[in-house]
Amino acid sequence: WVGEYQTAVVAYGILSVVIDEAHVINLCVSPQTQRRGYGRMMMQKLIDEATARRVETLFLDVRPSNKPALQFYENMGFNEAGRRKGYYPAKGGREDALLLARSLIAGEQPACRASCPPPSGCCA
Repeated sequence: WVGEYQTAVVAYGILSVVIDEAHVINLCVSPQTQRRGYGRMMMQKLIDEATARRVETLFLDVRPSNKPALQFYENMGFNEAGRRKGYYPAKGGREDALLLARSLIAGEQPACRASCPPPSGCCA
């Protein structure tokens, strides 16, 4: 999906759906238009599309070093579900990816990390 303002592309999102799961492949906002709500609108569009396709869990990967993106995804209801070791190329080697997840089932707790011990867990 492409988000446009006037004649300019300000954001785009790519979603992959397989049965009852979906993965946000890319969510990009033009640097000149960041912090104006376009990322939130595009993410909501992807969530709405996934929901319409009866997706139960939405996943995405993010660099742990990308603090603004992590904060954005947490604000959108995503929680850490795992880690992919050495996923991204980085200066001097590789960087892990955090796997984030969000439940799209109405009334259900967000998807949680398996490593969170009960009773509090990561979704409390």
